[in-house]
Amino acid sequence: MNNQTAFRTHLMSNKDKLFRYARYTLGDAADAEDAIQEVFVRLWNAMESGRIDNCGHWLMRTMHNYCVDLLRKRRRTSDRNVALREDSDDAAMAWSAHGADPSAEMDCRSLGTRIDRAVHGLPETLRSVFLMYEVNGLKYREIAAHLCLPINSVKVHLLRARRMLQEELKHEN
Repeated sequence: MNNQTAFRTHLMSNKDKLFRYARYTLGDAADAEDAIQEVFVRLWNAMESGRIDNCGHWLMRTMHNYCVDLLRKRRRTSDRNVALREDSDDAAMAWSAHGADPSAEMDCRSLGTRIDRAVHGLPETLRSVFLMYEVNGLKYREIAAHLCLPINSVKVHLLRARRMLQEELKHEN
């Protein structure tokens, strides 16, 4: 298989998973698209030099590192916290189109906002493990390989993230 075909295969099989991870980590769809583009440029360069053994792990690890670097850069240049932006206009249109109760709509949006805030309030390592497991559906072994952690550490990080989220959401009620 030549480089172009291999690249296209890796692109098609990994782009959705990488986008979801970047979207939740960075909190913005446009930033996630930029991250995808940057990671795939890096993939192309790495494939040309023959430096990749396991492309799936390499891509997730590169995306994780890119997102962490971007978040650190944001923190250095700005005091503000990174928060997820909701596509509330689209959600409101969808709810309105289906004739949903406005109070139920507000409760749903409010809960989503609280969950997003709580997830972004997690420490970086716990948030990464939580998102990889809950959003991307990766298994412990895959997360351990992507983040270069022992499997038991992945389990502990996931447990701590869940407990912190439970506590945070319990206090918001």
